[in-house]
Amino acid sequence: MHILFPSFADALREPDPEFWRERDALDSLGLPWRLFAFEALLDGDLEKAFRYLVPGKGETLVYRGWILKESEHALLQAQLASRGYRLWVETPTYAETQYLPLYFERIRELTPPTIWTNRT
Repeated sequence: MHILFPSFADALREPDPEFWRERDALDSLGLPWRLFAFEALLDGDLEKAFRYLVPGKGETLVYRGWILKESEHALLQAQLASRGYRLWVETPTYAETQYLPLYFERIRELTPPTIWTNRT
C-alpha cells in the first residue's frame, strides 16, 4: 500500500508542503508514497497530472490530499487504474463520506436535527 499526495505546484516531484511532515514520517519508516499534480488534474491536463507517477503493478493507493468533487475523484480513480493502481476508497464511498446528504441516514440518530438545502 502506498500513500498518494498532491504535488507542490512549483515542484512536481515533491508533495505539497502541507504534507511534508507525513512524507518525512513515511520515509523514516521506509514506507512508499507517490505523487500527482493536483492542479493539472483539475485543469484536465492528465499528461502533466501523472508525469512523475511511475507505472503501477496493482498497488493500492491511499489518497491523502485536498478534498475532491465526486467527478474529480472519479477521474482520479480512472486515471490511476489506467496506470496500474487501485484507490483504496472508491468514488461512491468517497462521495458518501464527503457530502452529508449522502451519509445522513447512517448518522441521523446520532446528530441534532439537521436541515440543508439543494442549490445549484
